[in-house]
Amino acid sequence: MTNILDAKKEDLPNFYVLNPMTLQAVPYPDSLASVDDASPDLIMLWARREVLNLEIDHMQKDIERLKQKQAENPDTPLSDEDQAMLTGLGENIKNAQEEKTFVTESHAQLQKEIREGNNDWAYMFKNPELEQIRDNENNDTNTEVTEDL
Repeated sequence: MTNILDAKKEDLPNFYVLNPMTLQAVPYPDSLASVDDASPDLIMLWARREVLNLEIDHMQKDIERLKQKQAENPDTPLSDEDQAMLTGLGENIKNAQEEKTFVTESHAQLQKEIREGNNDWAYMFKNPELEQIRDNENNDTNTEVTEDL
């Protein structure tokens, strides 16, 4: 796995987005040293943005390939299948770019809130009262399972 991710020991632990078609791995760019600096939502938004970047790049290369095919044979029009693919790719890129804009803005907003200290997720892990509740719930669950046996 480290060969695919091109990860060094000092880079771990980390999250990666892996493009299954190219095996290109994109590491999460920010430090995960503190629970204050991230949240599951932030990481998921980053991952979705990276997937969209990879997909848009892949679709743009497909469009370039089809346009190159057309340029090499200007007297022969693209087949109906290639023309439909070209049209579909254009629509897909437009939709992916719109989603990427939304995801990027959402990521930036959440990152700003976390920097300002509005990270409820991190607070949950640091709040002693919540830790006690979680511990009690875990103990109750374990007790119930044991008692049922």
